[in-house]
Amino acid sequence: MEDKLRRAFDSVHASPRLKAETRRRVLEALEPSRPRLRVFRPALGLAAACLALLAFLGGYRFYIAPTALISVDITPSLELGVNLFDRVVSVTGYNQDGQELAQQLEVEGLPYTQAVDALLASDTVTRCLAQDGYLSLGVAQSDTAQGQRILDYLSRCTVGMANAHCYGMGMDQAQDAHDLGLSCGKYQAWLELIQYDPELTPEEVSSMTMAQIRQLLEEYSGQSLSEGKGYGQGDSHGHHGKHE
Repeated sequence: MEDKLRRAFDSVHASPRLKAETRRRVLEALEPSRPRLRVFRPALGLAAACLALLAFLGGYRFYIAPTALISVDITPSLELGVNLFDRVVSVTGYNQDGQELAQQLEVEGLPYTQAVDALLASDTVTRCLAQDGYLSLGVAQSDTAQGQRILDYLSRCTVGMANAHCYGMGMDQAQDAHDLGLSCGKYQAWLELIQYDPELTPEEVSSMTMAQIRQLLEEYSGQSLSEGKGYGQGDSHGHHGKHE
């Protein structure tokens, strides 16, 4: 084909450059697939790389997105973000003690069961419990199968603890807590406290330990809280160590 075109163009009176350019364009028209592949192969490779990157980023975002939150309040206040695969993907402190404990813990990437065990066994938490601290463990998203499974595990962790309780709440309530700068546990306590003192601010509650909050509730209500009873007991998801 190229020889025939060359002979045909030789009979045409035109400059060699024009003949060569015209012959090239005719060959491209006759065989479109070959040059197009050469022209678009880099573009196709770039497109494939972009798609692979988007797939990776989408999968990464899916992996790091928390589908449940574990709130731990005693003196430190912090929360563990748990993804769909039951792995801890974030550790967030909600007061200075919580931020310090979050920096000490190395639980990201661990199953939440191992992370909770490590947290409860930490020197900070065991010391607080030894000093009559009050432990509040909660899960946001307790209305899902995953949330209920986590809540059941937290309840088993507090079996025999008179100074601990577990509770469940929805993600919308957790967002309300975070908007006020509170952990889930402190937010739940604040809702009960403002029934007695409407002027009590979230900042004031944030600076309290859970034992101090419990004592304040007893003073406001004029009665001693029953053993093992925590906050928000109207919530049907409430648990404490004595019942599991």
